[in-house]
Amino acid sequence: TNGRTDGREGERMGRKKSRKRVINTRNPRDQKVPTIFDCPFCNHEKTVECELNKDDAIGIIKCRICAARFQVTITALSEPIDVYSEWIDQCEEANKADRDEDRGDIDPIEGGEHDDLEEPDDVLD
Repeated sequence: TNGRTDGREGERMGRKKSRKRVINTRNPRDQKVPTIFDCPFCNHEKTVECELNKDDAIGIIKCRICAARFQVTITALSEPIDVYSEWIDQCEEANKADRDEDRGDIDPIEGGEHDDLEEPDDVLD
């Protein structure tokens, strides 16, 4: 059309090549945050419900099957997933403390199969 033969037919001289705009049709406010979760105690799916009482700043989570409950202080920005995550974190800390306590009952040097081993002199406390 312009008399050019370099393969750029249809481009206009003097203008930038325009990009296609991708329009984001999803509004972040339209995305739903889950309020029903799986229970870590009874392993039933979608049985744990979260209730946020923002007036009293309390988040309550409970299982409909095994009646496990958890309550935590929340802020104005807290969501149900935050309460559930806090519950899971507390469960993991309790399990870790139980494991550490169980391991502490038997001294690896003195109790058990290795009674004939001597403790090294250069052990740092």
